[in-house]
Amino acid sequence: MSVPAQVRPGIDHLSPIGEKLLPDFFTEDRSELWDALRKRGPVVFIEDSVVMNGYCLTRADDVLAALRNPEVFSLNPVLDRPDHARWRAILQPLLSSPAVKQMQPALQDQAAAVVEAVAAQGSCEVIADVAEPFAAQVLLTVLGLPPQDGDRLLRWEKALWAIQRAPLAAVKGVRFEDLVQKVGMLAYLAEAFAQRRAGPDIAGVVSRLVAGDDGFDEADACAVVEMLIAAGITPFRSAVGFVFLDLARDPRLCASLRENPAGIGGFVEDVLRREPPAPVIIRRAAQNVTVAGVEIPAGARVVLCVGAAIQEDMADGHGSRADYWAFGGGPHRCVAVSLAKTALTVLVSEWLRTIPAFGLDAESVPPVILEEAVRLSSLPLRWH
Repeated sequence: MSVPAQVRPGIDHLSPIGEKLLPDFFTEDRSELWDALRKRGPVVFIEDSVVMNGYCLTRADDVLAALRNPEVFSLNPVLDRPDHARWRAILQPLLSSPAVKQMQPALQDQAAAVVEAVAAQGSCEVIADVAEPFAAQVLLTVLGLPPQDGDRLLRWEKALWAIQRAPLAAVKGVRFEDLVQKVGMLAYLAEAFAQRRAGPDIAGVVSRLVAGDDGFDEADACAVVEMLIAAGITPFRSAVGFVFLDLARDPRLCASLRENPAGIGGFVEDVLRREPPAPVIIRRAAQNVTVAGVEIPAGARVVLCVGAAIQEDMADGHGSRADYWAFGGGPHRCVAVSLAKTALTVLVSEWLRTIPAFGLDAESVPPVILEEAVRLSSLPLRWH
């Protein structure tokens, strides 16, 4: 007999686990949160939490099954539409491991330029001065757009997320300047698409979207680029913060990686396991479904606890599957896994090659904030 989720111990933002309120776990020790949730059961119903409100799946097999079944656990009408598979069919060859290997010299040049721009200063704020400009350059390379448009790309990314956060029914909740940015982005893309149709030999995603008789119409092509801008920069910003925090805290680690650069890729993967940019993934139940004996009604918010799944897999010795989680799973798994790992590895390599001994330029670690990804609010570093 299935058990209503409400009979399980509930958690809300006023009911602490131990002595801490639920949001505190995200800003302090997230592993403690996953451990507490896993102990409470495979399905935990949380009320009144901005981040984790709904039916939380804490068991790795259940999380993976939900990720692989978008017909039951729906993401949103845009990404669950039939055209989504067509989008991925276009993007995957452009972002495959062989394609990324061909991009690597360009990525190294871009990483070197970003690092050299701050090297002589003796200090920087890694998120704004390193992560964001490098992420923008990588994405412009993938899209096949001019490298001088990095600042413009970052403005679009922030505006797109601000518009998405605003209540759907409240137009007044959207800032005018964010709407101006999106309108400007659409006009820019319309011109870029027109240029690529006239000269389709230009490399990149933008050309591929509109090339040939099977190309997308302008609205769908814009939707794909919007998705790449929002989903490309945000998690990379998060990952760079946690990667560089580990480096700043551990001079011995830096020395070891300088002596053995081949170990940088493994270090990056370890950080992604411990600090995935999306430690929870939100879905909606498209129909009534039972998970671990708990009835989840159609329309309910379902929280897939990726952080808990990683913790379980690591404890059970399933390290290879733990590597899988940081980039989602199923048909919506990030298509840019190889690109993200390669870009992070290249950036760390260039940083350690160029920047001498460095450390935090702050009395304490800046706070972790909850936005579209879990990330450090800032990361000031200093070196001699």
